[in-house]
Amino acid sequence: MAAVGPALAALLVLCTITLVLPVFTTSSPEGTCTPSQRAFTGVAVVAAAWLGLPLVLGLAPKDTVMLAMSSLMCGITLASGRTCFMQGAVHLVVLAAFLFVAFVP
Repeated sequence: MAAVGPALAALLVLCTITLVLPVFTTSSPEGTCTPSQRAFTGVAVVAAAWLGLPLVLGLAPKDTVMLAMSSLMCGITLASGRTCFMQGAVHLVVLAAFLFVAFVP
């Protein structure tokens, strides 16, 4: 892999600061995402796809499966706007499975 030049490193640091700093300087309790953050993410994904670069989440395959399963489960559970005890129990089981997989190799 080629070394990263100083100009590219500086650009990456500036982009990271631009994306992360607004999240830590707001006073809202929920996670927020500014329009510039969304635009940057969209441009990065399109550029990576156009250039044929891989998008790496930094997750192991088992963690990627857990992330996909959790996202799908949350989407199904919260789509109706109402939940029940059984759906909450399923969320807790998935959390327990994730913690077990994370701490037991």
